[in-house]
Amino acid sequence: MMRSGRPIVLDSFSPKSRDDPREYPILLAENLTSVVGVPIMFHECVLGVLLIGCRSARLFDAEVVDLMLDFE
Repeated sequence: MMRSGRPIVLDSFSPKSRDDPREYPILLAENLTSVVGVPIMFHECVLGVLLIGCRSARLFDAEVVDLMLDFE
């Protein structure tokens, strides 16, 4: 997901029975429905991810993503 080095926004995540739980461990463990994440970069390498999540459906607008990118 973050290997691309780009932000990701999921406004309404709901796992399907055929989904591999290893693909979404944080979302499933924390019961998150909506998330926005931006990679933390250093010399073009992803060091980590800044993640904001909600346990209810939420629409993240571009302003939230821009604020997170400014945090980097």
